[in-house]
Amino acid sequence: MRPVVYAMRRVQRITNASPETPHERWFAENVQPLIDEALEKLQNPPNPHSPQSCWSGFKQVGIVILELHVPVCSESFLFLAVR
Repeated sequence: MRPVVYAMRRVQRITNASPETPHERWFAENVQPLIDEALEKLQNPPNPHSPQSCWSGFKQVGIVILELHVPVCSESFLFLAVR
């Protein structure tokens, strides 16, 4: 588990940098708290007998990031389907 925690700490440090662009500000306001919470759950699991509960925060981060790309992908699929 140490390599995962180490990698996630690095991600946290990188993403905690001061936001400079509007996209970085949005990320800092919307995604960064989820990353912080997910890392906290990973390091201090609420239920040590259920390790899968530690990953729910990272799933939430993934969902938030994927939601950004759904409209672009669905437009591409619609465009391909129309031809």
